[in-house]
Amino acid sequence: MRFIAALLILFTFMASGFAQEKKPVPVKFLEIDEEDTEIFISGMREFLRKLAASPKTTTGFVAIAHNVIERRKIAKDMVKGWPAVKDRVGFSLDGTHYNKGWENTEFWLVPKGAEQPYIPFTADCSCPTSSVVGEVETDKSQKELTFTGNVSGGAQDNPLTYHWVVAGGEIIRGQGTPSIIVVVRNSLVTSVTATLIIGGYDEDCMCSNTASFTTRVVR
Repeated sequence: MRFIAALLILFTFMASGFAQEKKPVPVKFLEIDEEDTEIFISGMREFLRKLAASPKTTTGFVAIAHNVIERRKIAKDMVKGWPAVKDRVGFSLDGTHYNKGWENTEFWLVPKGAEQPYIPFTADCSCPTSSVVGEVETDKSQKELTFTGNVSGGAQDNPLTYHWVVAGGEIIRGQGTPSIIVVVRNSLVTSVTATLIIGGYDEDCMCSNTASFTTRVVR
């Protein structure tokens, strides 16, 4: 009896392992990290052709990164032209991220019974509006220039940070604050550009975090 019981346990273990090995899994067909629309269209066409040749129990999943979300309409319009697969293609949702910092487009073949390629999470992104103001024009006799950054809207978990980069002049006060004082020491300079880089926002939201202003320097 003990021998038979041992055989049953061994058989159950082997059967369980075999079943796990045979569990269907999604297969990445193609990944595109190019922003070129023509490359995306070519990849989408290849994917639809492959899906049409796959068993009807296989579905397709296209994960489109939030930074190239305009591809969604192109992809959906292309699917309409493939009656054999138009009900078998799913897409990632607007505002959904599929890995931290992920910016590619991925094409997946998902057999029946396989799990989704990703478990999506939605990030609440609220980007700010930023600008820099200063004097439109100045002459070489003016000793100091003031540039001020204005930031409105948006939401962030951490306090905002301010970093300035100046071309054509030198920051003498205010680095790390919303406003700086700049001097022009080179008499050959014809313009001064101050660029504000704002920190503190979620990088996954892909918010624009720079703003610039240029002051002309005349004789």
